[in-house]
Amino acid sequence: MKQFETTVHRRVLWLTVATALCLALLLWGVLSGYLRPDDSRTHFGDYLAGFQLGGLVGIQGILIINIIRNVRALKDETRLKAMYIKEHDERTQLIWAKSGGTVMYVCAIALILAGIVGGYYNPIVFFSLISAGVFLLLVKAGCKIYYSRKL
Repeated sequence: MKQFETTVHRRVLWLTVATALCLALLLWGVLSGYLRPDDSRTHFGDYLAGFQLGGLVGIQGILIINIIRNVRALKDETRLKAMYIKEHDERTQLIWAKSGGTVMYVCAIALILAGIVGGYYNPIVFFSLISAGVFLLLVKAGCKIYYSRKL
């Protein structure tokens, strides 16, 4: 259990670093939007900036929730034990593996990031890649629901 506690400590550290990075990107995005001249703005450019800031706010919220959850588990032994059991449950691991594991998340995030970068060049590329990434996330969720009922 001590080894898992060390793992959770490391997880909190990395989540804190990611939160600080997201906060820096969020502040940079907000300030660059205010400092941009009005004549350089386009409708899609504003949409893309809003999409990026909204995504960063969502990621920031998820990171903060996970930090709180992990810190609360570190302070309470029963929560830490429940977290350990949940993460090392064979059924949960099988469902995770059958539904695509980490690969589906990595591919979806790569598509969404590529869509954001591609949005600077062409709106159709933006919408196509974002749609493909969201589709992968929906397939992953559907597989998790299917296998959680089947297994």
